[in-house]
Amino acid sequence: MTPVLVSIAAVMIAVAAHDLVRRPVLRRQAIRNLVRRPGETGLMIGGALLGTAIITASLVVGDTVASTVRDVARTNLGPIDEALTTDDLQVADAAWNALSASPPAEVDGLVRATGARVAVSRDGDGADAKRLADTSVWAFELDFDEARAFAADAPSGFEQAGTTPGPGEVAVSEPLAATLGAKVGDTVAVHAYGRSTELQVVAITPRVGLGGRATDNVHLAPGTLDDLFDAVHASNPEATPPGRYIYISNQGGVFDSAASTDAVIEWASGALASAGIDSDQYDLGRWKANLLEEADAEGTEFTTIFSSIGAFAVISGILLLVNIVAMLAEERRNQLGILRALGLRRGQVVRLMALEGTAYAVASTAIGVAVGVGVGWVVAGLTAQVFERDRLNLVFTVERSSLVTAAATGLVLTLAAVWLASTRLARLNVIAAIRDLDQPRSARRRRAALAGAMGLLLAGLLALLVGAGSNSPVPALVSVPLACAGLGVALSGLIGQRAAATLAGLASIAWGVGVFSALPDAMDNPEISVFVFQGVVMVSGAVAVATANQSLWEAALRRFGSGRRGVALRLGLAYPLARPIRSALLLAMFSLVIFTITFMAVLVAVFDSGADSIADQTAAGFDVVVETSRNSPTPIEE
Repeated sequence: MTPVLVSIAAVMIAVAAHDLVRRPVLRRQAIRNLVRRPGETGLMIGGALLGTAIITASLVVGDTVASTVRDVARTNLGPIDEALTTDDLQVADAAWNALSASPPAEVDGLVRATGARVAVSRDGDGADAKRLADTSVWAFELDFDEARAFAADAPSGFEQAGTTPGPGEVAVSEPLAATLGAKVGDTVAVHAYGRSTELQVVAITPRVGLGGRATDNVHLAPGTLDDLFDAVHASNPEATPPGRYIYISNQGGVFDSAASTDAVIEWASGALASAGIDSDQYDLGRWKANLLEEADAEGTEFTTIFSSIGAFAVISGILLLVNIVAMLAEERRNQLGILRALGLRRGQVVRLMALEGTAYAVASTAIGVAVGVGVGWVVAGLTAQVFERDRLNLVFTVERSSLVTAAATGLVLTLAAVWLASTRLARLNVIAAIRDLDQPRSARRRRAALAGAMGLLLAGLLALLVGAGSNSPVPALVSVPLACAGLGVALSGLIGQRAAATLAGLASIAWGVGVFSALPDAMDNPEISVFVFQGVVMVSGAVAVATANQSLWEAALRRFGSGRRGVALRLGLAYPLARPIRSALLLAMFSLVIFTITFMAVLVAVFDSGADSIADQTAAGFDVVVETSRNSPTPIEE
């Protein structure tokens, strides 16, 4: 999508650049308008940058979330791309022989490890200090020298860890050391398989690479876990043996090495099958590739949430922009009429306004992107607390592709609004424009309106068929409102413009509410973006009803605005009632803003009201649950 937007924006800017260089009359007129009307220039830029800023902030938040989750590939995996896991030592030995015999060019190295879930505790400092403990710790055994050689192109986490821990020694990860308040030279107790073993801390390993596996971990002397398991297995056959791991590292860096995952998985599966090892005896996981895919999915989800809610503001910004362009052009009707009378053609009028609009668009896009990055930084800072619960450090990230997408989208939206408004205003009647009279409605315009109405009707019917046939929520939601809009325009000559617009607006509101019951399959489990379309449909219908029935407001004005006290009321409503289209755009803009605030407030209220019931259902009637590890089982009586 981004290349298409960039191409469209490039074409529009190229047209403006051509006019800037080759059309001196248009250039001088556009520059004069920009310089002589600084207030209007600031208003245009301020209105246009809103959409770009929101789009940029949404993409930046998505980049930050994706980058944060992707960083787990560095902190918890490092050089590990794939891993073979089994509980059977004989299977692990046979798999190691099969895989290490002739690895392909895509494989950078292999290393073996043993692991099991344990609990770790430490007596606090001082006479009254409490014992500190972490019951969700992974204990690993591997050779530190082999781990450092395995991680030639990525951090291993053992660069400063020294030699492999020996009997009575342990290396503790930084997060676990912070939990226990432990440092090098302290003594911690490792609880596994019914035994507590006192060990001296000889190294604190950073949370990165092999040293960051499972965040809270300890590294023991090789053979420790097997000795503990053998001691308890005879009396407790249900105890789970230590897990056996074969880590595989692909060629490349931490993040780009996952590109070879499928080829490596295919090679490893074939090698294990050739060695006579059944696939149900082990698990071969694409750890890093899955993690990166999950990171991209979560980043996209956050982008969708923020952009969907921000879409209301973007639409409001577009309406504001169209309104500003229409207002400025309305104020310049006399000037444009004189230019037409002096020989300027319609196409040149469009190019003149487009040239001026391009200056607004470029300035608003640059400022909007900068503002959007700042807003994204603020949102990321507020969101950091959510990630701290999962021990993830939020990494504020701005991808160049996101800035290009936001800038291209903002440019296209702004330029499209300017070009459409310019094209419509260029059709002005010269005499009416010079004399500041209402534009006459020609038979050609009526035929064009009828053709557009038929197009809307056909588009609505087609959307209904697509939505109901393929269970697509967005086409189903917009189908009836589009058809009603087309019917309203087509029937306005028969039943009157007021009745047609009122019926079309009411039908749109009713369909926005009732579509979930009318087409339950199509609207089942909709994404949050569907509610953006629902809000636009219902707000548009309500605005159409309010605008079409302006005679009611005029009647109320005559009744309640009579006398001296009603002068302010009559003056205040005179201009909006005289400009129904412009008033409708402003009303829609403010209505969407209020709709957004209400929508978010309702979501918060729904979540808050369901918190207690969710807690009750999750607790299943229990207040406290005590668990015991299968690797370190404790009798129920104890």
